[in-house]
Amino acid sequence: MSETNGVATSPEPTISLPISTSANRLLTLLVAIVAVGASLLSGIGFASGQRMLALLPILAVAGLLLAAVAVTRFSWFVLLLLVVRPMTDVVKFGGGMDPSNLIGIGFLVVAILWLTATLWGQKGIRPSFVTMALVTFTAAGALSIIGSSYIQASALQLVRLSAAIMMFVVLEQLITTRAMMKRVLVALFTGLTITIGYTAFTMATGGGAEVKGDFSRLTGPFTQSNDYARFLTFLILLGVAIIPYVDRRWRRGLFAVLAASSVLLIMTLTLGAIGATVVGCLIIALIQRRTKLVALLGIATVGALTAAPGLLGRISTSTTASELGGRATGNSVSWRLRFWASLLDIEKNNPITGAGLNTAQYFTPGGKQPHSDFLSAYVETGILGFVLYLGLLAALLATTAQAVLRAERNTLEWGVSVGALAVVAAFAVMSLAANVIQSMANFWYFLAVVACASATKRRSDLPWGAQLPRRHIAVRTPKPIPAVQ
Repeated sequence: MSETNGVATSPEPTISLPISTSANRLLTLLVAIVAVGASLLSGIGFASGQRMLALLPILAVAGLLLAAVAVTRFSWFVLLLLVVRPMTDVVKFGGGMDPSNLIGIGFLVVAILWLTATLWGQKGIRPSFVTMALVTFTAAGALSIIGSSYIQASALQLVRLSAAIMMFVVLEQLITTRAMMKRVLVALFTGLTITIGYTAFTMATGGGAEVKGDFSRLTGPFTQSNDYARFLTFLILLGVAIIPYVDRRWRRGLFAVLAASSVLLIMTLTLGAIGATVVGCLIIALIQRRTKLVALLGIATVGALTAAPGLLGRISTSTTASELGGRATGNSVSWRLRFWASLLDIEKNNPITGAGLNTAQYFTPGGKQPHSDFLSAYVETGILGFVLYLGLLAALLATTAQAVLRAERNTLEWGVSVGALAVVAAFAVMSLAANVIQSMANFWYFLAVVACASATKRRSDLPWGAQLPRRHIAVRTPKPIPAVQ
């Protein structure tokens, strides 16, 4: 047992195995052999031009190292995953062998073992309303596989979705102290900084962009510019909300990261993400009463329209009519309305459970995604999934709003809560006309931000580090029993 703020807390449960000295030497020898073998295979792959053969040994060794960290320091394993997750989309093999999928499956297995150890030792915290909403929505997705015509695609999407939700469940159990919340924030912005560095490198070497229609749009480490833009949106809003309450020694660095992220966001030319960022910043300015932020937002808007002529071009094309599935941009308002209308016939065979997770693209011209999380939930998971998706949004908004109300004003916890509320609002805005959940790296980061706010909400009435009761948030003092006459 340890003490935090004068309150006894239990140490973090770990998945550990007793290893003798001889076994430790044998393990070291095996690791060395594996490392040498991986180096040889990787060298052969690079020499022969076989990309998969070159990268798989490296990924295998990295997986073994992650497994070792998971066994000894599970919380650091989670933080490390948050740091590297945005970069995993750089390597694509196709099918279910992508590193992002393998990391998700590995994390899911290790997290289940850790949660089992935690709950078995009766050290866990009662699941929150958001956790229950996430689990029930995932259950609706699992149920939709029964009627899916593409079971493999639906099952893989279910695993990816489960891994993202497991990240929230795990963080909910881990963030029991202010120090742990700070570590999560550092991991999130470290991941952002790495993506900025990678994007700068690819821009210098003439890459890192995709051509859609007449526009060149920045993609960063993601496969699509839209996904990169949403990733930047989430962290820009969180950073803007917490920067007044960050230690002075870190404030300048965070400001530089946010400034660079804002420039990159504009270069993605993703109107939905840019608009959602503006909405989120206005929410932050309103709650935190930061009039300078509104002025800065106005100046940034004028500067973006002046310095980025492609942005004006994107705005003009959003009102231009196009044929269904015809133009490469496929982003006009009229096109989307007609495209959404064509999707409503997909779920008629299974109106309750839907056509199956990740199957809408197989029924559309050109294999396009639904371009709306709301419509995707309705088509792929049916009426049941759509209702549960609305419930999930309600739970997210309620939790972050309560965190804002309960947190002490002008503190880091309050800044995190305000940022999370703005992130949820931006998520809802973008989900109206975009596939936000399809990008699991974004969904991981989104849920990590909400988990920080959820921890603030649950511990607003208790000292940080205090163990919450397993079944009740507050425990009332029992009334005294009257003495027998």
